[in-house]
Amino acid sequence: MHALGYSMGASAVLTTAVTKKTFDRIIVDATFSEVRRVADQVILRHLGPLRSPIWAVGPETIEWWTGADLDAHRPIDHIANIPPEKLLIVHGTSYKIIPFTESVALHQATDTKSKFIQVDDYGHTETISPPAYAQWLDDFFNP
Repeated sequence: MHALGYSMGASAVLTTAVTKKTFDRIIVDATFSEVRRVADQVILRHLGPLRSPIWAVGPETIEWWTGADLDAHRPIDHIANIPPEKLLIVHGTSYKIIPFTESVALHQATDTKSKFIQVDDYGHTETISPPAYAQWLDDFFNP
């Protein structure tokens, strides 16, 4: 069985891959290494001096309100447990919500042994636009 996940779904795919050992091949596109870092660096950065006090209560408030534990969404903690030949990481360089550097961090956590595709000048979910995208998936899922 193969898996393809985008953004937050890719985080779920990585966690499932480690805990259930279900997938033969995994492609993650535009995901993060840890959700707390993205929230702090991207979402809250516009708040200026209010950033620190909001962040101090933010994760606990989010968990209370939604039941979501932000610390549970840390693919970087799991990715090294996935055989790198089973993993393809894709990320567009123009994606601003989840920075390109997040996928770079995940790739580095595999000792750069996973396959990595940088899609220049594409943003979130736009990485499927280049004609080569379907071929990348086919080549990876059907070696």
